[in-house]
Amino acid sequence: MGAAYGGLERYTEAIAAFNKAVALKPDDAEAYHNRALAHYFRRDYAKAWADVKACRKLGGEIDPPFLADLRKASGREDRWGGRACFLARIWVLIAQY
Repeated sequence: MGAAYGGLERYTEAIAAFNKAVALKPDDAEAYHNRALAHYFRRDYAKAWADVKACRKLGGEIDPPFLADLRKASGREDRWGGRACFLARIWVLIAQY
């Protein structure tokens, strides 16, 4: 049902449907992925990222083009790649020693 609402660009209803899906089956990574998409289209990037994290935690995969779009829209492009990511990894390694 959520996907049907999403296809009609009725994202609030899609999110409500995916909320029900998650409540019924909290280990359904695809429901989190799809809800992340709906949050993205509503420009609620914090909630989209939370669902991306939940999806990954359950072993789900995130569509790479969607992830790239979410990174760009939310201003997180450098957090996950490029020079900023490289420097962040170095600081994590330094902090461990």
